[in-house]
Formats: sequence, structure tokens, C-alpha cells
Amino acid sequence: MSSSYDYLNARAKAIKGTLFAPRTLIELARLESVSMLVEALAVQPAYASEMRAADLPGTAAGCDRALMRSLSATFHGLWARADTAVRRWLELWLAPWDLMNLQALFRAWRSETPVETLGAMWTTEGTLSRADLTRLAASGTVEMLTSQLRSRGSLFAAIGHRMRLAAAESPRRVEDVMTLTWAEAASVEGRQPGSDAETFAHFFAWEIDGRNARNALRLARDGGGDASFFLPGGGRLTRSRWEQIAGQTRLQDALLRLAETPFAELARRRAGEIVADDVDRGIRQVVLDRCAELYRRSDPLGIGVLLRVLQLKTNEVENLRVIAYGLDDACRRDSSRSS
Repeated sequence: MSSSYDYLNARAKAIKGTLFAPRTLIELARLESVSMLVEALAVQPAYASEMRAADLPGTAAGCDRALMRSLSATFHGLWARADTAVRRWLELWLAPWDLMNLQALFRAWRSETPVETLGAMWTTEGTLSRADLTRLAASGTVEMLTSQLRSRGSLFAAIGHRMRLAAAESPRRVEDVMTLTWAEAASVEGRQPGSDAETFAHFFAWEIDGRNARNALRLARDGGGDASFFLPGGGRLTRSRWEQIAGQTRLQDALLRLAETPFAELARRRAGEIVADDVDRGIRQVVLDRCAELYRRSDPLGIGVLLRVLQLKTNEVENLRVIAYGLDDACRRDSSRSS
């Protein structure tokens, strides 16, 4: 196993060493403008090249796209060096980004958006590169797209097959079917023998529990949800509990149902203090904290190191994006008050 992970885990730990401490993120959030944030990130090796190449320098949108390109570079830097055994797990872990791009492509086709405009959507890629996505977009039809996906084998073959069936029966369900196919495939792989499969299954279970919890709360916030979109592979949030949460018609009531889930601490917030974005971030933080325990117990020459570092890097980029838009909003408010 060490031959597969020696370089990759050393590289991952080097990436981990570049992550900002919490106090640094607080300092960045206290800057006076997005331009100052971009300048601060432009001197950090992890973000320098993308920030200097930002297409809208000094704006929240430009900073956002540069951050996502940086995240994509991290993904591809590890993917490019991984052998087949490691890619088996990275493909499943990075699949949500690939699905996001494929779903955007499918929506664009349904709305008859010109193919030439799709490139702007692909600021972050999982295992499908921008060139891969461009070729898929040029396929022109769902049938051709799914044929190309099936030819890639592995996870994408399963997604392509299920996409084709769903598109013929109910085009509106294609995006959900893609996500369900991924979760089902990852669940099956996590049940295979071996320490990597066991480690992956534990990390994946927390990620799925978090996704299911966030989705259930969003459904409740919007007035009550459909119990059909529950992702398999979780560990502690059962389908029956999920249905109880998603079926509520108010976010406040749905939160009370979290008391018997891994996210019980969020249920203790008073109704008047509920902010949907804070709840979402709270769930993500619980997942990060629980996976920190998994990382400490995992094999230092196994997949756990890569999963944890990718998780932390993604979280940092998300925090920086929130900071960028927060600074932008603050500047707009200050400008409107002074005018």
C-alpha cells in the first residue's frame, strides 16, 4: 500500500500545512474590501497564480472564480499522480464536482443555452477536466452524452446508463438519479474488503449524513419535502428520521427533529436565532469534526489522509468565498449609507 500513497500523502500533508489557521481567517474577514482580500491571497503560494489571473480582480465574483480554480488545481494535482488503486477512491470522493458540472450541462440543454457559454460554469472540476467537459458538451444530445459517459467505464458508465433511462422516463429526475447513482456506487465500494474501503466508508457515511441533513432542512424550510430523495450510504441519520425532518413545514420544527441525530447540538438553538446559512455551516462543521477523529485513527499510508486534506481544502475555499461576498456586501452597505 505504501507505494501507492508515499508521494500522494506527503503531497497532501504539504497542502494541509498551507491551510490558514482559524485566527487568520478571522483577520481576513476583518479586511476593508474584496481588493484587500485578493491582495492578501495573492501573496500566498496556494492561491497566488489564480488570484493574479483573476478575470475580475478586486470583485467578489472574480475572487470566487479564482478560489474555485485553485481548488480544482488541488484536485487535479493529486488525481494526476494517483495510480489506479487510489483513483478508485478519489473518483468517488470527487464525483460531486463532476456531477455538478454534468447537471449544469443537462440544465443548459433543457433551457437551450448555447454550448459556447457553458465554459463559464466549469470553474471547478473533479476528475473530468475542462477538456473532457467540453467534449461532452459537444456531444449535443443526451443519448450521445450518456454513450460517452458509459465508454469511460466505472462510475461514469453507471451514471450514463441511469441518465439515459431517467431522461426517457422523466427528464426532471435526471439530476437526482445521477446523484443517487453516485451514492449507491460509493456505498457498494465502501463495503468491499480492505482497510481503504473501511476508511472510505466511514468518511463517506459522515458526508452523506451531512448532505441528507442539509437537504431535509432545505425541504422543510420550503414547506415540506418529498421523501424520495434520500441518499444511501449514511451511517447515523436514518431514512425514517430524515422523512420526519423533511416533512416538517417550518425550519424551526425541523430543527427540533435533529435532537435524535448526529447533529443534535444544532437542535438546541432557540427558534429566534435560526439563520438557514448558519445551520448549513453548523452541519458541515459537525462533519468536519467527526472526520477529524477518523483521520487521527486512519492508516497514515492509506486513503484517509487524502480524504481529510481534500475535505479541509474544500472547507477553506468555501470559507474564503463567504468572506469575499461578506466583504462585498459590507462595502455596498457602507457605500449606500454614505451616498
